[in-house]
Amino acid sequence: GSIFVHGESTESQLVAVVVVDEEVYDATLGGKMGVPLAAALTSDSTKMQIEDAVLVQLNVVGRANGLKGFELIKAVHIEATPWTSEDAQPILTPTFKLQRGEAKMRYKAELTRLFRRLRSMGDSAGDRRANL
Repeated sequence: GSIFVHGESTESQLVAVVVVDEEVYDATLGGKMGVPLAAALTSDSTKMQIEDAVLVQLNVVGRANGLKGFELIKAVHIEATPWTSEDAQPILTPTFKLQRGEAKMRYKAELTRLFRRLRSMGDSAGDRRANL
């Protein structure tokens, strides 16, 4: 999988777009949910379960590596389609480096939605999700 972590100077929390590797999903969440990744992402409830599980894992790894609370991701958007340098709107260079500006433009609506959701939940709710 791949990840694009994003923050804005006007926001107090970090969000991310995560490309979930289908094989990892099948070996972990897929077995519990009994639904293929593409199908799981079409349902709001299963998509939120996947987002929560990914968020928990990201923050477990972050804490284990000494990240502070403000450095932890508070909300994620899950993407099933892997990024390539040959996409119609590539966000990866031919050497597979993320082009942050292109990623921000491609996921502008999703990033806006994540920040809006965090603001509506308040800082303590964002901390609660990070502590799941």
